[in-house]
Amino acid sequence: VASMLYLDYSREDGQWSPNEQGGRENWDAVGFLQEMNATVYRRNPGVVTIAEESTAWDGVTRPTDGGGLGFGLKWNMGWMHDSLLYVAKEPVHRKYH
Repeated sequence: VASMLYLDYSREDGQWSPNEQGGRENWDAVGFLQEMNATVYRRNPGVVTIAEESTAWDGVTRPTDGGGLGFGLKWNMGWMHDSLLYVAKEPVHRKYH
């Protein structure tokens, strides 16, 4: 999701242009994600959308009528990375927690 939300995500200087307000937010992508989530939830009661979002964007799981992106859950990539490193080790080499 981050690569959609930020115009400068993984881009060098000169490879992107600021939005109309001079910022790096991609408001078209925000609108798309809000509309996508609102439509998915309206048409498919009981489903959950999940965002893999690695930045501190405010409102990823806030409802769209409150200005959020409307995702049901946000995947915690830091936890995932740490967990994968932990379980990749042989049990005898894992630290006790």
